[in-house]
Amino acid sequence: MLDMAAERQVMLDQEGFRFEALLTEGVLHYQVGSPEIMAGQIQNLVNRSEHVEIRIVPYRAKNPAGLIASPFVLFSFPPLLTSKLQEPW
Repeated sequence: MLDMAAERQVMLDQEGFRFEALLTEGVLHYQVGSPEIMAGQIQNLVNRSEHVEIRIVPYRAKNPAGLIASPFVLFSFPPLLTSKLQEPW
């Protein structure tokens, strides 16, 4: 588990890497660790604000069903260098 956390930290510092998260307001109310640890985690994200974007969906938002029903992940990829399709073999 610690290895994965360390790998994520390395990724945040890679050139061109961006992390964007869309979270419900409820996550701000869960306490994980002491208040000092939580403040340090938030400060770490603020310090990386060039690479990290976090958006909070407030409780008053109407029908954020996609956020409540299940987690989801969006991927984006850089454009291909060629427009030609290639066979995978």
